[in-house]
Amino acid sequence: MRILNSIAAILSVIVLVSCSSREAKKHETQAEQYESLALQKYGKVADLIRNTSGTAVLCVKSSKPTQLQPQRQIAFFVYDIAARTVLFEDNLPNGSVSWMDDVSVVVNVFPGTVKDDDKTPAARQGYIFDLRSRKTRDLESVNVR
Repeated sequence: MRILNSIAAILSVIVLVSCSSREAKKHETQAEQYESLALQKYGKVADLIRNTSGTAVLCVKSSKPTQLQPQRQIAFFVYDIAARTVLFEDNLPNGSVSWMDDVSVVVNVFPGTVKDDDKTPAARQGYIFDLRSRKTRDLESVNVR
């Protein structure tokens, strides 16, 4: 009988702990959600950059170039704070990512090797992600400031 009482007590404690942890997750603030997602995906080295209206966050992780990996690796995602969801995610071998305006993220891709004998200026490589339409457009088709 003591064993049954002990098992019942242990199960009760487990149920209470699991319910309280679920309740704590429900009350997790919006900032904590994208911060914990960034920590989970990229570790402590990610930069979190809010748009000007504070409705979305750009989470960026960039590695430093090394002799074995001379190009800087960029990984990022765009998080909608109100919807609590990732809108877009990508990674690229060499480039940059930043807010273009309140609803657009500009992604520049830098070529790894450029030939000096080519006299024509290189076209900008990359794209723009629009948060409203959730679509990308090539940089060549858009005038970027």
